[in-house]
Amino acid sequence: MHKALRLFQILIVFVCPILLRAQHISYSDPQRDDVRRTDFEIIGKIGGNFLVFTNNRSDNNISIFDNDMKLLNRVALNFLPDKYINAYFIPYQDFFYMIYEYQKKNILHCAAVKIDGQGKNLSEPTDLDTTQIGFAASNKIYTVISSDDKQKIMLFKINSKNPRNFLFTTFL
Repeated sequence: MHKALRLFQILIVFVCPILLRAQHISYSDPQRDDVRRTDFEIIGKIGGNFLVFTNNRSDNNISIFDNDMKLLNRVALNFLPDKYINAYFIPYQDFFYMIYEYQKKNILHCAAVKIDGQGKNLSEPTDLDTTQIGFAASNKIYTVISSDDKQKIMLFKINSKNPRNFLFTTFL
């Protein structure tokens, strides 16, 4: 009985590696334009490709990768201003919405654009809201959320010019 148990253990040690498959991890090679200061955000899998937003100072791109994480294309986002404040991405199956904030003088803008899985604009950038802010005010006042089914997207802002009276505004 003891020999049979020992034989069974040895059999498992040699057979299990053949039957089990390990997890396969794919990663992309760093691009020569990517430096330590490059910010990136994974948008998601759209239209069969993985999309990643990269920002290096005023250079904004969408990198498109296949399933093996090989770079297929890198699309420049020329519509973005040189200095944007924040960007939100709401992915769908074949496209995504990019909602971003930027400041011109003392006016804070919140705009949106619809982009497909190849990084091409499906719509022109559209201003959703503008807010006049003071010189010392924080310029991060917008937040974007979406419903679980992504049928509804809400943009809201909290304007705190007066610390005793916060102005809360929403756009659905």
